[in-house]
This record gives sequence, structure tokens and C-alpha cells, in this order.
Amino acid sequence: MKIEAERSGEDIVAIRPEWTTVDRILASRKNLVGDREYYVKWNELTYEECTWENESDITVFQPEIERFNEIQFRRKKSGDKGKATREPRQFKESPTFLSGGTLHPYQLEGLNFLRYSWFHNKRVILGDEMGLGKTIQSIAFLASLFEDKFGPHLVVAPLSTLRNWEREFATWAPQMNVVMYFGAAASRDIIRKYEFYYPKEKLKKLKKKKSSPSNEDKKQSRIRFDVLLTSYEMINMDSSILKNIEWECLVVDEGHRLKNKDSKLFGQLKDYNTKHRVLLTGTPVQNNLDELFMLMHFLEGESFGSITDLQEEFKDINQDKQIEKLHGMLKPHLLRRFKKDVMKELPPKKELILRVELTRKQKEYYKAILTKNYEVLARRNGGHTSLINVVMELRKLCCHGFMIDEPDLEPANPEEGLRRLLDSSGKMQLLDKMMVKLKEQGHRVLIYSQFQHMLDLLEDYLSYRKWTYERIDGKISGADRQIRIDRFNAKNSTRFCFLLSTRAGGLGINLATADTVIIYDSDWNPHADLQAMARAHRLGQTSKVMIYRLVSRGTIEERMMQLTKKKILLEHLVVGRLTKANNVNQEELDDIIRYGSKELFEDENDESRQIHYDEAAIERLLDRDQVDGDESVEDEEEDGFLKGFKVANFEYIDEAKAQAEKEEARRKAAAEAENSERNYWDELLKDRYDVQKVEEHTAMGKGKRSRKQMAAADEDDIHDLSSEDEDYSLEDDISDNDTSLQGNISGKRGQYSKRKSRNVDSIPLMEGEGRTLRVLGFNHAQRAMFLQTLNRFGFQNYDWKEYLPRLKGKSVEEIQRYAELVMAHLVEEINDSDYFSDGVPKEMMRVDDVLVRIANISLIEEKMAATGPGKITNIFPNYLLYEFQGLSGGRIWKAEHDLLLLRGILKHGYARWQYISDDRENGLFEAARRELHLPSVNEIIGAQLNEANGNLEGAQEGQANTTSMSHYKEIQRKIVEFLRKRYHLMERALNMEYAVIKKKIPVPDDITEQGVPAGHAPFIPDISELLRELPNLEPIYVWSA
Repeated sequence: MKIEAERSGEDIVAIRPEWTTVDRILASRKNLVGDREYYVKWNELTYEECTWENESDITVFQPEIERFNEIQFRRKKSGDKGKATREPRQFKESPTFLSGGTLHPYQLEGLNFLRYSWFHNKRVILGDEMGLGKTIQSIAFLASLFEDKFGPHLVVAPLSTLRNWEREFATWAPQMNVVMYFGAAASRDIIRKYEFYYPKEKLKKLKKKKSSPSNEDKKQSRIRFDVLLTSYEMINMDSSILKNIEWECLVVDEGHRLKNKDSKLFGQLKDYNTKHRVLLTGTPVQNNLDELFMLMHFLEGESFGSITDLQEEFKDINQDKQIEKLHGMLKPHLLRRFKKDVMKELPPKKELILRVELTRKQKEYYKAILTKNYEVLARRNGGHTSLINVVMELRKLCCHGFMIDEPDLEPANPEEGLRRLLDSSGKMQLLDKMMVKLKEQGHRVLIYSQFQHMLDLLEDYLSYRKWTYERIDGKISGADRQIRIDRFNAKNSTRFCFLLSTRAGGLGINLATADTVIIYDSDWNPHADLQAMARAHRLGQTSKVMIYRLVSRGTIEERMMQLTKKKILLEHLVVGRLTKANNVNQEELDDIIRYGSKELFEDENDESRQIHYDEAAIERLLDRDQVDGDESVEDEEEDGFLKGFKVANFEYIDEAKAQAEKEEARRKAAAEAENSERNYWDELLKDRYDVQKVEEHTAMGKGKRSRKQMAAADEDDIHDLSSEDEDYSLEDDISDNDTSLQGNISGKRGQYSKRKSRNVDSIPLMEGEGRTLRVLGFNHAQRAMFLQTLNRFGFQNYDWKEYLPRLKGKSVEEIQRYAELVMAHLVEEINDSDYFSDGVPKEMMRVDDVLVRIANISLIEEKMAATGPGKITNIFPNYLLYEFQGLSGGRIWKAEHDLLLLRGILKHGYARWQYISDDRENGLFEAARRELHLPSVNEIIGAQLNEANGNLEGAQEGQANTTSMSHYKEIQRKIVEFLRKRYHLMERALNMEYAVIKKKIPVPDDITEQGVPAGHAPFIPDISELLRELPNLEPIYVWSA
């Protein structure tokens, strides 16, 4: 159920005013009549949409014209790089060259730290807590270098935050020429042509002193921009271009993405020619010290060269000497401050965890999910992925009943629609009570969820209530995202609520005009939720901030909260052994699922333990007078390791005690699992499962029970169960591909599948990076499976019947759209780049080989379609039979068998010779055996028994049977090899036939299908050149996940 309605208050116009506003002027020229023309980039439009405009038509944009002229004729001088000009500068007050305002004292300290580090060639991490203005401090630092004539600089940031960076540069340092480098290949070509370099002749006019031609021709001396803003994707795509520039300073926003040295981003940026490097991250350590060491390795490879050596050196970090030594190593490279320490004027915040009851319908679904999965839950040491699927289903259910089973019928009216939404979710009932009060009191709200489907339901809720809102998730483009943020933050904005996916948008999103944060469903990793909170509690906030985290009582959500704090924060963040944390294991998954299940199956009518929020309780929850300056989020308080860089000493937990507790907990867990795991689920679910099985069997009659299998959780959903190796600012909100229960609780198809099908065009081209990369919603394993299926079956007349069972959870529309993208990639000009023109990585796709495979499968399909019914004499024309002598067939093998072989390829897939051979319906195995004069199975066994000379002893008879099996396998191998060679001969003939038809090589009239007339020599067309052009048709080894 998706309400097809416009956001209230949002006008739709044919042409937006921004599109007729000059953004930048790139070049000028005189036309044929002598009038001045300017090459204009329009606001909110891409570079490939630039146009030449007459000066008289854009006179109202005189500031942009003057800006262009200033840059065009400004003398570019890099300055003397010697020590004489690299003087240290300490700013005692906010510099006058910053026009956006006055720096806070701690920001001025940050600027001086960056300047000092640059002067002393110390590459650093600015690790201030989220919301303290790391962007502004970085801009101030680069502006100070610009004042001293040092440049150019490279800023790498998430695509979603580039526009915010551009805006902050325009606010604080408008004197700098900042170019944003991203977009399609055509746009980037224009940027490189007009924005990267001064023309050679222009530079000669600018120089006062004549230089040698070699210096004038050098591109580095002609660089036109001061700062290049670009995204991680562009670093990977255009690395060969950007690496050639000598950068004065590299700034990487959300630098924690470099924590994995095996990532492509790390490998590319590590080799860039940069004199200075700065990483910006609000979470320098998310899991363990290894990550911090890896960031330092990126900055200072010589000092922090071997991670293994560092692990060994600091394995006893709880000793005072080791702490002092590590602190001494890191102190020159890391500055981290906290809001509560440096921003006393920032209004306080308070977080409340609200435990919520499931509705009766949610409880029924919860029990149904557990009962359906009894066999999975009761199985010992197995089914890790299956347990993950159960966890994901229960997580969705805790959010809302419609996440599992949404009614097919549309509500009769908005009132009924709202009632349905509220009746199916305990969380939404509490949310509604709170939202009504918050609206009355004039507050503005941010609501976070990890699930796109849940955001859809929240949209429906807000629409029913007729409240205005905005929404951002991973499907919203960077430009549209900034527009929505600006609309929400605008003065006198009427937007009451902002819906966001927890991980969409990066750290740079500023929504400080909101004063209430509701985390509808928590992330496994606390840093993702902290980032969400920081979007409201940051610079610019003038009100107290209330944060409400909704948790379903007695469910996996409550247990997840406990594990998140205990396992991730106390085990991973503590300064202990420098080992890599493991993913959530099977015992932990079982523990999470088990939590609260026994109580759930007890008397649910007992309301003594249930939580009710009456009017007075809601008033107390929303009372902001309870918030004082000493309140802070618990997760921040436990960030003990990083406090070591705020004060002179480290805070740590006794490792021996922690390890002992950990071992004791592990021992108890193992004993409990060994003794009672099976008994627990047997006692709780076995009887219910048996009853349900009988009912299903009865409902389906005597036939074999048809059981719908639960689709495996997406690769990225599995990653969501761990705190390891995640980029928390990735636009990686969870897309619910698997929306129905195993066995389908109600027998109805979930409404979300229809919603998803309708919204397929809004899926972004790319989300995430590395192992979390999705292309049009396809993760790594799904892309591998698509390519494998394509190489086996081709495009199949676009009915996708072979693709659907292999790509579980993908609709026909999604497969069709991804196939269109693949087709577009296949027709691109082949080059050595690792990326296609739209930025999608080629991974291991060999375009030439894939094209050959698709073409050959198409030729097979055409040959099958062209061959009529009835007895087949030949399937190839005579001139090909003469050219390829073996095509005529043999003693047993005839043209009809060739046709069966081609049909077998279309049925079982290209090069799947064993499958084709084993298919006894086509008769190819027997025909090939007889053609090769191979014995039958009975003949083999008989011959082996005769060799025993009548001796019937068991050992010898067994030996004869073993030998028989060996001989039979050898026969199978020979037949498979025969089929492979036979097809490759036909494949060359198919290609030749196509080439003759395509190039219209003449064939004499007297060459007919019946043969060559008497007295004539066989005609062979002059096709030697075509033979040489035939591709190499060796089997293609498809890359796999």
C-alpha cells in the first residue's frame, strides 16, 4: 500500500528556476559578428548541458562574468617551495581571509594544528566528534595555504556531501577557485578541457618573465583550479588522470573508509603524489586499534609500516609503559575533541530507550516465524545463513506487521488506512502518540530506519496525518538530496518531519533545525546511530535535543541492544588484544532469536508485564525540562580509548579481568548449547511444528508437500550482522528483497513486492563500494550469477526464465533493467580502463568473450528456429559440408543428432556437456557411444566377469565391479569430449554461415542442397579471410562470487 500522492506543499514545474541561473562560466569567445559569447554551466545541471550564450543575454549575471575574468587573468604562481617561504603561522584570532563568520576557539586551535603539522611535514587525522565542524576547519586550512600561494589541493568526499563542501567553500573562502569533479564521462571531459588547465597561449600572455618552453608546456604550471572536489568513485575511475597532478594537500572526508588496506580506494590514493595529507573522521576507531594503525599507515607509511609489528609491540597495551609509548607515537598525528568539552554553549541532548509491546498480530507472526523455522533452530552446528534469514525476518516484524504481510486491498478512506497502520505495529502506536504531541508543541522530527520498506510505511503514515515531510535514502541522488535538506532547513520551513535511512548521506548532513530524533529501529553498530544523532546535535543547534530509541520488548531487538553495548563497545573498543573481531557467530544468532521466545509462547493475555503508555507517560517522555547539561549518550561515554587523545592519559579496562569474564561466559554458553539447545526448541516448538505440518499436508491433499523456500539473505544483509569492516556512511539502507515468510504465513503475496516493482526506476546506479557495492541493487554474488547465466543461456528472448530461479528476490523488471545496463556496457568501445563510462566497475567481465558467447547462442537459436519439422538430412548448406569435412556426420551420428545437441545446449546451457550427456531423453549418449564404437554397460560388466575365469570369490567379483565402474567413467569422459568437439565444429560452421550471409559472398547457382552436378569440382567460396577472422572459441571461465 503506497499512497501515490505529492508531498504537501511541493510545487511541480516544467523548468526549475535554478536551471536558468548561471552557476559558472568556463570559457569565452567571439562569434562571427564579433559579439562576446560565454560557455555557461547552469545551476543544478551537469557539465554536458553547458551552452554558449551571448553576453547580452546573461548581463544579469555580471558577478559570474567578473568571477570568470578574475580567474582567467589571475596570475597563477605556485610560489617558492623552499624553506624561506614555508614559515610557521599561528592564528590568534579568526583570519580575515575567511568570509563566512568567526571560528570558534576550538576551531582556531584545529586550524593552527593543521598549519603546524603541514609546516613540519606531519600528516594527520582531524578526529573531532561529529558535529564540530571538521569541514570548516579544513577549508580554513586550505584557504590559509592559498593565501601563501600553495596549491593545488584535492578534497575527496562521499558523493552525497560534495555539494555541501562546495557550498561551504563558497561561504568561507569564495576567493578560491573550487571545481567539483564528478558525473558522466561527457561531463568529466568538459571539466578537464575547460576547468583543469589554462590554455598554453593564455599562460604565455600571463607570464611577466619569459620561461623556457619546457616549463610553459608543463601541465602542472597551467593548473587553473585551487581545489578539486571529487568522490571516491572518481578516484578509482580517473586515477590515471588525477595521479599525474602534484597535489600540495590531500584531504579525505570520512577517512575511516581507508581502514582496509585491500580496498581499491586505499590502493589508489596511497600512490597519489601528495606533499601533505589530512584525514577527517568522527570515528577514528570503530572496532579496534588495527583500524587506527591502518589510517596511520596511509598517512605515514614509513613510521607505521608493518601492522603485524605494531600488533606485536602493543599486545600488552594495558601496561603503563606501552600506553605512554603509543600515545607518544600518535599524539603528533591525531587531534580529537568532544562537543561536551569544547562547546559548552551547545544545548544538551538526552537519549531515552523506549521499550514497546508487540501488537497481538505481531506476536502471532513472531510465533509463526519461529514455528516455521523449527528445523533450522533445532539443528546443531548448521544453517548459519538460515539463522541470519530468521533474524532478518524478526527484525522486520518488530518494525511493523506490514513488513511481513501487507493487505492487498486498498483502504476505503484515509481513516481506515491510518487505523490499519497503527493496529499492525506497537512501535507505530507509540510513535503516533508522540508525533501528535510533538506537532502541537512546534518541534521538528528526524525519523531513522534501516529498511526502505519501513520508510515507505512511515511516508504513508505522515500522508494520512497530512503532515509535510522530506525523505532521503540510498535511492536519492546527491543533487536532489541537497535540495531536500535545504528545503527542510529553510527559514520558516513548514516541513515537520524528515525520514532518513540510517546510513544514507554521510556525516556531512546538517539537520540542526530539528530538535527531536527518533531511531525507529537500531543499527547493529552504534556508530551508525551516533552519526544519525549528530545530524541534529551539532553546530547551529539552538534547542535541547531529545533522542528516542524504540525497542520491541522481549524480542531480538532488546537482545541486540544488549549485545551491541556489551560485545561491540566493551570488547572491540577497549584497548586490548589487537585482533580482528569475528562476525556474529551461530551461537550468538541462536541466543538472539531465543531471547524472549519462551515468554512469547506463554499466556499473552497476562497484561501485568506489558508496558502501556498513557497520556501522562507521553507527557513525561516529551518533557524537555529533564534535560540538563550533564546528559550524554551512553555510547559516547564508553568511547574510552579515544579519550586518551583528549587528555594526557588513557582510560582502559583490566584486560585480565575482561578476558576471564569472556572465557567464563564462553564456557557457560558452550555448556548450555551442548546440553539444552535442542531440548529448548523441542520443548517450545516441536508440538506446534508437528500440528502445523499436519494441517499443511491436509490442506494440500495427498500430493507432495510444496514448500516455499526462504530466499537467502542478501550478501550485504549478512554483513549488517557484524560491526566489522562497514562504512557507516554508505547509502546502504536495507532493501527487503525477501518480504514473505518461509511457507508464507497468510498465503498472500506481500504488497511490498508490487511497490518495489513500481519503484524499480528509482534504484540508484551504484551504492556502496568494495564488497558492499550494489549496481542497480545487484550485489556482488547476484552480478556474478547474472553474468554466469548470461554466458550459459544468452538473453533468452528476454523472458528471463533461466534468470529468475537463479536470482532469488529479483523481479522481472529488475532483471530487465540490469540486463539493459549490461547490454549498454557490452557495446561500449573496448579500452584498458577498469570501469565502464558510467563508472560501473568491469570487475572480471571480458567483454569480447561475452559478446562471442551471446552471438553463438543467438546463432544456435536462429538455426533451431529455421529448421522445420520432419526428417532432417542436413542442417548446413553443402558448401559448408565441403569446407568442414566432419559436418557430414558418421556411421551413426547424423544431422538429427546435431540438432538434438543444439537443443540440449539451449536447455542445459552452453558448454555444460556433462548435463547434456546425462540427459537420457535426447538419446545423445547412446548415439555417441555407438559412433565411437564404445561398449555398453552390460558389455563392460560381462567382459570383466569373464576375466575372472569363473572364479566367483567375493574379492575378485568386487574387483571386477570396481574396474567396470572405472571403464564406464572413461566412456563418459570420451562421450563428453566427443560432444564438445562436435559442437565446436558446428560453431565454426554457424559463424561461417553467418559471415557468408552477412558479407554476401556469392555461391554458384548449381551448388544446391542436393549436391554438386556431375563433372563439377566442389565449389568452395573464397572464405579464407573469414576463417582467419573467426574468434577463438575456447570455453569462457566465468568469474564467481
